[in-house]
Amino acid sequence: MNEKTGQDTETEPATEEPSPPSPEKAVEKQPWLYGPLASGLALAVSLIALVVAGMLWYRYYEKRELFQADILGRLEQSDAVTEKTLDDITAVEQRLDSFKTTQNTLVSAIEKMQREFSGDRSEWALSETEQLLIIANHRLQLARDIDTTITALRTADQQLVALADPKLLPVRKAITEEIAALGSLERIDVPGIALRLGNLAETIADLPITLREERKNVQSGAEPQNGEGAGEQQPGFARQLWNDIRSHMRIRSDVENYKPLLPPDQSYFLRENLRLLLYGAQMALLVSDTATYQQNLDTARTWIKQYFDTNSQAVSRILEELDRLHATAITVALPDISASLETLRQIMRGDSGP
Repeated sequence: MNEKTGQDTETEPATEEPSPPSPEKAVEKQPWLYGPLASGLALAVSLIALVVAGMLWYRYYEKRELFQADILGRLEQSDAVTEKTLDDITAVEQRLDSFKTTQNTLVSAIEKMQREFSGDRSEWALSETEQLLIIANHRLQLARDIDTTITALRTADQQLVALADPKLLPVRKAITEEIAALGSLERIDVPGIALRLGNLAETIADLPITLREERKNVQSGAEPQNGEGAGEQQPGFARQLWNDIRSHMRIRSDVENYKPLLPPDQSYFLRENLRLLLYGAQMALLVSDTATYQQNLDTARTWIKQYFDTNSQAVSRILEELDRLHATAITVALPDISASLETLRQIMRGDSGP
């Protein structure tokens, strides 16, 4: 703007930089800085400063005892407390180190006890397994009890499973083979046979005893028939004596085929003896004594044929039942189950052989 004319002058060419505006021009362009707004702003700033000063004074009033206290003394006390705390921490750390040492010792002792206990438990389990295998062998060989033997073998196998030791696998393999061999055996109905023998013993009291009559016709020597003897009317003394003797004597030619009659008062003992024979066969069956079993049946069959009426239907049925029982096998060939026991004993001894 030209001061003389008050009109705007033309701008300089683009090559010349514009001159900065003078302060007077800036004042003319922003006249509001010196107006009521400036006064209000100054008042607000003064109020804020006053509030801040009041708050500072209030804080000082509340904490005036803190400012009046001995700050350096308090700091010294705090340093002393800190040193004591550090000493206590050091003592606690030392005690913790001692506790850690004791704990490590206890852990080592517990681990050692566990190893020893685990070893003892394994030994106990192996000993129990050995006893089970011994029981299985005894029950099979002495009592021929197949079911109990299988149960003992299975229990021994469960003991080995609980140990989970690979070295015991050969023992488990042998036990499995022995159980399979026992399971394939033909089972004998021992209780059924024993009941049949008991029923036969109870029917002995109803069997009829045979009634044999003593033969009256006895073969005797023929008298000589000649003319002299026949013609004699009065025999001599010697012949009369001989005839008297012959009347009191009988000569039998069938002594071997003759069976003496059983006195009636002895029939009770006969029946009781037959019962004892059948009960004895029953006991022999239970202990698998084949020889005694068959011998008792043979004796009972002989006595029944000899002293009882074989024409009776009841006697015939008993004889047939005795024949069937005699032909029934009461034992089977048992397998050898000692391999598992021997293998276990070798492992317990530490042998390397199979």
